[in-house]
Amino acid sequence: MSQTLLLTFISNRITMCSKKVFIYYILSKKEVLILKLYRKITLILFVIFTIFLFVFIISFVDPTLITTISPALPFVFLDEDLTEVEKENSKIVLKGIIDCAKTCLENNIKVGLGTDTACPYITHYDMWRELVYFSHIIGVSKKYAIYTATLNNAEILGIDHLTGSIEIGKSADFIVVDDDPTIDLKTIRYPYMVGFRGRIFKKPRVKKNKNVEEKLDYIMEEVLTN
Repeated sequence: MSQTLLLTFISNRITMCSKKVFIYYILSKKEVLILKLYRKITLILFVIFTIFLFVFIISFVDPTLITTISPALPFVFLDEDLTEVEKENSKIVLKGIIDCAKTCLENNIKVGLGTDTACPYITHYDMWRELVYFSHIIGVSKKYAIYTATLNNAEILGIDHLTGSIEIGKSADFIVVDDDPTIDLKTIRYPYMVGFRGRIFKKPRVKKNKNVEEKLDYIMEEVLTN
């Protein structure tokens, strides 16, 4: 009659159970040491394999940083009932974001732009602010900030063959503004026209939160004047 065996490790004992028979076998000290050694070796091999796999994967991926300055600023420039410790931590976080972006650019590491829209005071329609901060705080040219938010971001996402620049064969994604954004990036705030996949939207109107906009404008004024 066939029987199914179940091996259960309990401290230094292996219990072999079947439907009708119970056999207890006490491990010797040597056997316990061998089992412990086996577990350690297995763990070490697993860690080595994981590291090797990680290194192997990233060897095929260019290092990239997505900078999001906007989410850190409200915690630095708005009171919002933050303690002194929390405000100081916010300054440390902001400094880390800035230093990281500058270091990556200095070492030719691709840097993209994002906003972390789920964060407090960050909206879906204020990407233009990130360009302003990227240029003013990180110290890149306004033209480079535009490139970073368009073609560079598209390259990071692997869709630069579809969008990111105005070229034959690509999607007609663009905006038309009243003034030259390479002189003043804030002109992007109110686009005269938006082109998306060939569809044209003239003077688009977006529903905005007035209270949030006022606070974000206050933050930008503080950043640009300090």
